[in-house]
Order: sequence, then C-alpha cells, then structure tokens
Amino acid sequence: MDGNEERLLGEAGLVHYDSAIGTLKRAVAIDPKLPIVYYGLALCYQQKLDYHNAIAMCKQATDIDPKFTLAYAAWADILEAIGDDDGASVKRFKALEISPHLDEHSEAEINGFLERHEPIP
Repeated sequence: MDGNEERLLGEAGLVHYDSAIGTLKRAVAIDPKLPIVYYGLALCYQQKLDYHNAIAMCKQATDIDPKFTLAYAAWADILEAIGDDDGASVKRFKALEISPHLDEHSEAEINGFLERHEPIP
C-alpha cells in the first residue's frame, strides 16, 4: 500500500468516526443520562486523537454512573496515550477496584445495555 492509499484509508476512518459522533450526540439529545453513550463518544474522540474531548466524555460517563468501569478503563488508556502515567494508574486502579474481572464485567455490561435499549434513530 502506498502513502496515498494509507492517507485515503485514514481519512475514511475519520469520516466514519465523525458519523458515529453525530449519531451519539443525537442519542445524548434524546437521553443525556446514558453513560454508555458518553463512553462511545470518548472512544470516537480517542481514535481521532482528540484527547481533550475524549477525557471530557469519560468524566461525563463516570459522573452519571460512578461505577461505570468501561469509562474508567478508557480514561486510563487516554491518559496513558498523552503521557500521564500517574493519572492513568489512578483511573485503571479505580476500574479494577469496581470490577476486578474487568473484561468479563465489561462484556456483560454492554450486552445488558443493548438488550434494554432500542436502536438509535
């Protein structure tokens, strides 16, 4: 793959994340109390390297649900990406404190949410 193809694929990915961000923002407008939506926004912003907004969305998710382990884990990853290893350790410890079996809990948490909610228009 040449540099031009990589650039085009990268741009396509960013368009995909922009579309997802738009959809998730509509979900927030419908129900601003769903932490998983803010978590989804955090992941999209993280992929776009917009760490400021990614952190803000993790904070919003954990303000709504202080036991939302996925948001703490994502927050730790984001802090680690920007070189804040101490902050990342604090958030990772918080996630593991809430759910020592984070991977198992995360999957169950997402599946439970998806079963309880209708698709976003």
